Amino acid sequence: MEEKEQSNMGRRAQLIILGVYLGSVAALMVVLDRFAAVSLDGRFVAIAAGFGLVPVFAVLSGTGDLRHLILAGVFLMFLVVLPFVELSPVKPYKKFFLSVRPGMSQEEILEELVDRFPEGGRYTQPTWANVEDGTLRFWLDLTDGRYNAEIIRVTFWEGRSIATMYMGD
Repeated sequence: MEEKEQSNMGRRAQLIILGVYLGSVAALMVVLDRFAAVSLDGRFVAIAAGFGLVPVFAVLSGTGDLRHLILAGVFLMFLVVLPFVELSPVKPYKKFFLSVRPGMSQEEILEELVDRFPEGGRYTQPTWANVEDGTLRFWLDLTDGRYNAEIIRVTFWEGRSIATMYMGD
């Protein structure tokens, strides 16, 4: 009887340790996503999934305790949902950048901007300027030191976009 109790305590300890570990990986993802919108990059999400799931399945293979799958499932759900949660204005800004395609006109690009940052929306619309060198430039938020150097540059040729560049803060 005492041996079985110790075994149950050991399994509970494993669950707690794995839960804390997965919570730490999730917290790191939240911090990185808030400042760099990393959840929009599938490669980064795949790496985070590996960091989270490899230890879970390693312990699962040794114990056979299927409760570890619950932890894995919750962690995977977190990774699936995170790209859709906007924790800061950086994510909609990067989504705006990713929506700009070659051949778009300035009007089409500005429509994309309004789609991501509607008037009276959660975040202030980025400042933009049409520069004489044939580029359109966007600054995420010139009034906030965290985002004032987050810049998008769109280069035009004959009225159509031909190149984009994202310069993170």
